[in-house]
Amino acid sequence: MTSSPGEAAQQNPKEDSEALGQLIESDLFTAELLDAASAYSSSPSSTDEVSTPLNVDALGALDISLGKGISLPLISDADGSGLLELGNVGALNSYGHASAYNDALASAGAVGENGAINLDDIDAGTAGNAKVNLTSLLNQLGLTGITDKVVDDLSLELGAIASTASSDGTKPTSDYVVADGVLSVSSPAVKGVTEALDEVVAGTGTTLDDALGTDGFLDKLSTVGVDLNVLELAKIQVGGETSSVSVDTKTALDSVVENLINEELADKAGIVKINLSTGKINIDLSKVVGGTDATNLNNLDPNTQVLTADTITEITDAVAEALGTVTGKLTKTLRDALNNVAVTIELPAHIEALGGTIAKADGKVTVEATLGQLTGIDKTKPTVDTDLKLKLLLVTIDAGDILNAITDPLITSVLGILGPTVGEIVNSTADDIAKGLADTVASVIDPLAPVFENLNKVVELTINEQPTLKDPAQESQVKGDNGDGFTVSAVSLELLPGVTPPADAPAAQAAVSVADINLASASVRATAEAPEEPGDDDANTNAAASAATSANADDDSNASADVAAQTAAMADATSTASAAADSSATAAAESAAVEDASTTASTDATSDENASAQTASQAAATADDNST
Repeated sequence: MTSSPGEAAQQNPKEDSEALGQLIESDLFTAELLDAASAYSSSPSSTDEVSTPLNVDALGALDISLGKGISLPLISDADGSGLLELGNVGALNSYGHASAYNDALASAGAVGENGAINLDDIDAGTAGNAKVNLTSLLNQLGLTGITDKVVDDLSLELGAIASTASSDGTKPTSDYVVADGVLSVSSPAVKGVTEALDEVVAGTGTTLDDALGTDGFLDKLSTVGVDLNVLELAKIQVGGETSSVSVDTKTALDSVVENLINEELADKAGIVKINLSTGKINIDLSKVVGGTDATNLNNLDPNTQVLTADTITEITDAVAEALGTVTGKLTKTLRDALNNVAVTIELPAHIEALGGTIAKADGKVTVEATLGQLTGIDKTKPTVDTDLKLKLLLVTIDAGDILNAITDPLITSVLGILGPTVGEIVNSTADDIAKGLADTVASVIDPLAPVFENLNKVVELTINEQPTLKDPAQESQVKGDNGDGFTVSAVSLELLPGVTPPADAPAAQAAVSVADINLASASVRATAEAPEEPGDDDANTNAAASAATSANADDDSNASADVAAQTAAMADATSTASAAADSSATAAAESAAVEDASTTASTDATSDENASAQTASQAAATADDNST
């Protein structure tokens, strides 16, 4: 049976058993809104199974008052401004079936029309995720400045949720599913790290250009040179004061920031992932409460609190660790980029013929290298080229012959003289960047700290909530005359716990939280003993009272009834003496019973043929014999 909103039966504690499934449960709900997200069945009055799909339109009429004139819609509309987004609402149902006094089953969330948790849809992701918008709650904690500049979105993203509970009148059983849980923080401050990275990398290029263009470096460069013979025909000299160097930092550094911001930052435990390009911080709550191997929030103990002082410290440390990795990642990425920076060295060259032949030429030798090759990090060799040629009378010494002669000794000279200097420049540049970036990261972490410190003041998050197992125990959502019920909720949200609710909030919420909202709740109540048939209690009570009264009256009334019967029998000697005696005996017995201390002397004296009635009958018979 499927019920539409408004058809759900009212809860009845006099019923033998109850089953109540509620997709969304809160004391804020009116009966009409409760029907929009619940299914109820009870025995013996309404034993049909009930399956209720979620009615989002009905719930869309509800606002949650946050005080100070601020209210928040329960259900988000297209702009996402409400408290809850429920994902694929078509896959969400509430179910209740109390088929007998000792059989109650309820479920809610990603469940089928038969009440079973729909694991196929959950595992496939078709059940959709739920989202709880917590941003508006930050303002109620006096953190408006933080929400303006540090956090522009705070939300709780939950995977598919479901719960089920059953009872046969003994110990209830339950199960729940929360596919995953992610606390998401969108921070303009974190996104601002990208701008800082751009500035740092741009500054790196300028710093490197300046360092490689200083007089000190050029002085070193001027000492590079070779002086040797080529084919025993000519003498060549390479190097000198007119040597020059050019560095292309832009090409190598352009991709540094892009590569870095496209790579997620994470702590070692995998609790936190940070996307610098969007400024979004995702905190995996399953790993916070279940350890590094956890992938969901299932199989947790009843009433597991997620955001405690200890777990918040763990989250804060993980965020700091993840953000801190940006320094190391940038340093490594930057070093790799610096090692790929192209360096072009041009050295003056002179060649002249040996043996007094008048033939000579001037030109240059060009060395194409990277900083990594110059420092020795890259073991490949730079390339060497020249425009020198020398034409003698019989032989032409071309550029190839010249390069064959000068390449190895020239590279050895270049690396030996420039390598240490370039290595020092690269290392100092990287160290300066790391130090500056660490300061930048600290300037982001410090403002974020109050947000994380106040998480459990924004929302108290409980997984596998079972109120009847709390200390002290709280009531179930179903409460019967024949015993307590049982409730399980996959997720419980207390918004602004401990904050005094607004004046217009329901009395049930006073001094507890602005709103207590439970998602995917199942409640059941049943009894193991078969109930007595209607009317049995009244019949048994009357029979017991009658028996007790009769027993008390017999002793007092028997003597009076006996005397009265004998008197009546002797007074009437006619042939109708027997009938008269019967009548008189009856009247006398009733009179004696009334006069006795027991006001209900005994109806048995007139109707049950007890000892007094028998005596009266005998007296009448004796009188009849005398009359004849």
